[in-house]
Amino acid sequence: MARMRVISMGQWGEGGIQVNYQMVPGTGGGRYEVNHTEMALPDSATEFARLLAIRMYDEYDIEGTKVT
Repeated sequence: MARMRVISMGQWGEGGIQVNYQMVPGTGGGRYEVNHTEMALPDSATEFARLLAIRMYDEYDIEGTKVT
């Protein structure tokens, strides 16, 4: 399973938060670099609280699903 690591966090919009992730290289020395960004404003209380709880360098398992 692929893993992503939090590489930066910052302000987004009026008091919102932005979290940037980057793919953790696997043991096979992957050829691609993948980044992902999540953003939330305080209006979306559940999502905002979830992103506020994230810390730098936390790692998360991700599951990819083929869509085509």
